[in-house]
Amino acid sequence: MRDALATALRDSSMQLLFRERDSGAWQDARDRPVTWPPDLAADQAITTVSVDGAQPDVALVHDVALFDDPELLDGVSGMVLGGSRHQRLSADLGRAMIDLEESRRRIAEAADLERVRVQRDLHDGAQQRLVSLRIRLGLAEERLKTDPAAGTQLAHELGFEAEAALDELRALARGVYRRC
Repeated sequence: MRDALATALRDSSMQLLFRERDSGAWQDARDRPVTWPPDLAADQAITTVSVDGAQPDVALVHDVALFDDPELLDGVSGMVLGGSRHQRLSADLGRAMIDLEESRRRIAEAADLERVRVQRDLHDGAQQRLVSLRIRLGLAEERLKTDPAAGTQLAHELGFEAEAALDELRALARGVYRRC
């Protein structure tokens, strides 16, 4: 932008200076730090432009003759300010996109960890309890053939085991439901 303005205004010494939002330090169009206020040659002037009228955000160091055409100076100042705002907004958007991608990555990692936890809980708890229950049901079936009273008692106890397994599955389901 600086080179295009210098050519359009026929002012090769023209400079664009920008104030950093965070630090308040000034830099030129190539992001090199500059002192504020800048040292001006005898034939140079400075025009500052601000967004809200408080502190200047942009400064144009230009040929003093540009003051003879205030409309041109206002137009150039507006273009420079608009370009500066566009560049800042683009940079802010880029940072926001990076933050969003990081947030998505963290959410996906948390979901993966939760899925592993649920899988482990199912395997270590409910699945083992159900496998044990199935084995003991087989034993109760054999016991019913040889000792019906003991087999009936064992089947009755296994009913409590089945209830405990159902309670454990319900608790796991509630935990998954709450976390989603």
